[in-house]
Amino acid sequence: MEDTLLKITEQLNKHNMKWAVGGSLMLSIRGLETTPNDIDLLVSESDAPILIQVLKSLGTELPSKSSHPHLFSTHFSQFHVNGVGVDVMSNFGVKHETGMFVSPLNVETSEQFSYPVSSLEDWYVLYLLMPNRESKAALIEDYFYKHGISKPSLLKQALTQPLPPLATNRIHEMLTLPMDLNAHE
Repeated sequence: MEDTLLKITEQLNKHNMKWAVGGSLMLSIRGLETTPNDIDLLVSESDAPILIQVLKSLGTELPSKSSHPHLFSTHFSQFHVNGVGVDVMSNFGVKHETGMFVSPLNVETSEQFSYPVSSLEDWYVLYLLMPNRESKAALIEDYFYKHGISKPSLLKQALTQPLPPLATNRIHEMLTLPMDLNAHE
């Protein structure tokens, strides 16, 4: 999976576009214990056509399955690149009992990562809202307890969108943790 992502990154770096690795692979890249099944790429709506063209040149586009009824994306495509599944999403969000949360595309780059990655804070909120992803939200909570929160403003920003009470309460609890001393917010 790593080789495929590096190959994709090499091609995407030729374009000035906003994209990031998300989902389980993003967690794994950050050192959280999880086994990713595919590569989830989030992209700005305006850059989605470019990313799709790059992936078409590297692999095979698959018929897009209808996504889970609770998940939302203004653009969703699936590919196989070097035998690895790659999902492309823009304006990715989760429908829930009090509305819909659409995750902003907050991209983090650093020398620590070979590719842009989504923020842990954004994925924490997404995993709180996704059915059957409680273990991934708990994994991120454990990380926050050990390392602090790098970007508390992203959790505060999430609170401006409709959220069910359980998610709101857990976000407020996380905001009481100390900020990551290595963070630059």
